[in-house]
Amino acid sequence: MGSSIPIPTPTLARQAAPRVLIIDNYDSYTHNLFHLWRDEQDLAQVVLIRNDQYDWDHVRTRILPHVDAVIISPGPGRRDHGAVMGAMVLPPIFGVCLGHQAIAAAFGSEVKQAPAIFHGQVSLVHHADASANNHTNALFQGIPSPFRAVRYHSLSVHDPLPESIIPIAWTHDAVSATETARVVMALRHRTLPLYGVQFHPESVCTTAGRSMLDNFFQMVDDYWCQSVPTSTPSSPTGLAKTQRPSTLPIAVQEMGLKGKPGLAPPAAAPAPQFSVYCQALPGIMSKATFISPDRDESALFRHLYSSSPAAFWLDSARKGSPQSRFSYFGDFTGSGACTMPKLSENLRPRSSSSTNGGDPPTTFWQWLAHWLPDVETSSVLQPWETTELDIANSIPTALAFRCGLVGIMGYDMKAETMGASPSGDQPTVSLDTPSNSPPSTTSLSTSWPDATFGFTDRCVTLDHDTGSIYLLTLVRTPTHSPAQSPSLSIADTIGLGLNYADDDLDRRISRTQISSSSTKPPTAPLNSNDVHVYTTPRVDYVRAIEKSLDYIQRGESYELCLTTPLVAPLRQPIRGFTQALDFYLRVRRHNPAPYAAFLYWADIELVIASTSPERFLAVSVSDLEAKVGENGKVERGPAENTTDAHDQQLAVDLAHDVKERAENLMIVDLIRHDLFTDCVPSSVHVPHLMVIESYQTVHQMVTTVRGQLRPQVGAVQCLTSCFPPGSMTGAPKHRSVEILETLETRGLYSGCLGYFSVHGAMDMSVVIRTTIVGNQGSQVYLGAGGAITVLSDPDREYDEVLTKFSAVWPAIRDLVGTPNDTVA
Repeated sequence: MGSSIPIPTPTLARQAAPRVLIIDNYDSYTHNLFHLWRDEQDLAQVVLIRNDQYDWDHVRTRILPHVDAVIISPGPGRRDHGAVMGAMVLPPIFGVCLGHQAIAAAFGSEVKQAPAIFHGQVSLVHHADASANNHTNALFQGIPSPFRAVRYHSLSVHDPLPESIIPIAWTHDAVSATETARVVMALRHRTLPLYGVQFHPESVCTTAGRSMLDNFFQMVDDYWCQSVPTSTPSSPTGLAKTQRPSTLPIAVQEMGLKGKPGLAPPAAAPAPQFSVYCQALPGIMSKATFISPDRDESALFRHLYSSSPAAFWLDSARKGSPQSRFSYFGDFTGSGACTMPKLSENLRPRSSSSTNGGDPPTTFWQWLAHWLPDVETSSVLQPWETTELDIANSIPTALAFRCGLVGIMGYDMKAETMGASPSGDQPTVSLDTPSNSPPSTTSLSTSWPDATFGFTDRCVTLDHDTGSIYLLTLVRTPTHSPAQSPSLSIADTIGLGLNYADDDLDRRISRTQISSSSTKPPTAPLNSNDVHVYTTPRVDYVRAIEKSLDYIQRGESYELCLTTPLVAPLRQPIRGFTQALDFYLRVRRHNPAPYAAFLYWADIELVIASTSPERFLAVSVSDLEAKVGENGKVERGPAENTTDAHDQQLAVDLAHDVKERAENLMIVDLIRHDLFTDCVPSSVHVPHLMVIESYQTVHQMVTTVRGQLRPQVGAVQCLTSCFPPGSMTGAPKHRSVEILETLETRGLYSGCLGYFSVHGAMDMSVVIRTTIVGNQGSQVYLGAGGAITVLSDPDREYDEVLTKFSAVWPAIRDLVGTPNDTVA
């Protein structure tokens, strides 16, 4: 490492932001390190590279001479990766988790299995005195001891340490009922400015991460302010430290990952070509002739779209929920309708007319980003017969869907966002599989598109807060004043070939006689214990959990979201709109949810009946929201068998459950990392952390993450950066997805469902508690799973899967035949 260099004494203030190289070890928390910078303008002085992005000679000669410090990120696997070890030639270095272990290993420390494994858990960390008279522990100057820190590690640095490595922080872990072990939580080199921390300073629940990075940057400044001979190996440029430039060359910035927060160049936006025409029917749902207490809006949906070959209902079925103000009806029979086939068929829309020019798109995401700007809107039009502004006809600001794309994309779309192979490449397994093999989605999903979206140029919006209905139509922005043609119908005026004019739809809704739904609750006896017959046997699922735990104990993953399918034959096939809607209403009645949805495509014989409680991502033009909640839940039980006190205690126990909190935190930190790619770094925050939300069948632990999109970053790019949902993969996401590919198949389950609005908004739920009808209406498919962590008990995890199936199973049980049944 060259000659010894004294540890500098910290000064009072830093003069400029250091130029920093971050080496990313394919971790799902690396971007969170950017949150520790106090001034996001200083991120221009940061270059982020993957540990295998360049060979070592390139890094040593073309990047390291231009930076003042190196940060080695957390990551899965071992500490002796070549790119990590190579960085040891240039101080100062700050290593986090894997980086901490790499520094220790480089100087002869032993890194092996930790006395206890901690993933997503908070510990009290004690550190040595960092007072003004003791600068040997300057990393923790001004930080109280102990402080709270989040840990994600299976391995740790073990005593005895070599003479060159000094421990400067530690915690005590219980290894038995009577014994504790001291575990090194931070270290430094005796003579070189090399520092490592085993915990994660960037986690949302670590209390002193920003102060810690401030201290490190101060020591970096002090280090480079000490003038040394130009021959010192620590100065590879041949310059004295005081002569080093203060800015990172553009050429070096461009070597970094393109997704580094704040540095992606903006794209030019096309001029909007369309507007949205809005007709309001104020308070119509409140009229006694429209909906009575024992009736709901399903009859209106049935009346309007029963003859449609493709229709959607984005259904805020859990009334009273903050997320349940609006529901949206529509179909895909207008002039802009389109659906997309399977990726394996070289994805192309059935009808598109992009005018952006350039090379044709080759992936779904490229096609979407290429096509959506062509239908972006510039304004909201009032009824053309109105000469004065009528406030009742204005679109509420909160109304987020204003025509656009509606549909579903399956988990296998990860093949385009992450490069992971589609699970459809796995061997097929049919329903009559021997009991020692799990059922598979493959035979059922071969005809499913990987992504299915329809474009709707008009929709009906129900406002559950006000009882109003809004009729929205997408129109090409006219070149003349609409008031000049008051006698023409809307369809004739704008020339879009609509099936009916909006004033006609007004009359159709007003005269609709809403009758009670023909859907009745299941009457056949239900056996809550028979769900296991249609899913993976306990012994096989437990074996997969044990494999998952082996990966976790080796440090390959912090958490793996393992899932399994339920595939069951129907006694009678579900065919046509009426039967499909009746099926959805059965599921909806049993388990209403704020992100419920019904999607129907007759041509590809696909029916989606979703009662998802979980939002994945929502974009409201410039703001972004993500939620975490699928894994942390507890079944409430039937109301008639549960007292209020018992129900409340279930919620309290969930809120304090160590395992559930750890699972939630791991995904919260993962989503923060994902959002940093496309958001203004300082805007990413967690307004609601691990709060309990109660639904009809479960209590659920939910966290909300929000951020503001960077200029010119749209919904498609954001979804691409975050897909698949981290709550359904585990962390680190990249390595966890690779592991899951060896353990299971999925199909559409655990993807996302929702809309892209023409004015730039997006809202996607996670495809969970979602029943899919396929194989010409003869089979139903469900998926369920859970987060496997070091705290998991295999049998309890399997029981949790059965509990999640039970959120939907009672609604469909009497429709299901025996495993060997076939439907003509």
